[in-house]
Amino acid sequence: FTQLVIEHLKEKQLHVVEAQSVQTVDRLALDVARNEAPPVGLIVTCGSPVVLTEVLDISLHITKTTAAMLRFPDAPVVGICYGMQLLALLYGGTLDPRPEITRGPNGEKGAFCQLQRTAAPSRLLPAGPFTQWCSNYIFIDYVPDPFVVTALDGE
Repeated sequence: FTQLVIEHLKEKQLHVVEAQSVQTVDRLALDVARNEAPPVGLIVTCGSPVVLTEVLDISLHITKTTAAMLRFPDAPVVGICYGMQLLALLYGGTLDPRPEITRGPNGEKGAFCQLQRTAAPSRLLPAGPFTQWCSNYIFIDYVPDPFVVTALDGE
């Protein structure tokens, strides 16, 4: 899904930088300060390249997300999949793992599902229900301020 979001942003002719490290975030901040890059208008913290049952470098995700939020404090932040869970935990939210959930017709963990939009505004999501790949079974039980929910799992 992360790559789809990046393509969507590029289609809208927005400048996109994929920051894989704190050093990339720092270089971007320097380029912006020198007017060699446009101002940062959105921070997207994304999922991992692995499923959540595999080992993940949590400190890398925390440090690069925190660095981006500190370097660009006026940019809104969007969390996708693991990024959303990470932001929730960092700000005092709680997670609700439900490994018993299956989505595919034959008990598969992942499938395309219908998601419902909430009344919260979003520049990334279409109005009304939309179809999205869903393979996550760890849900956010409590969404901390100042974050808002823009879509809900139909199930």
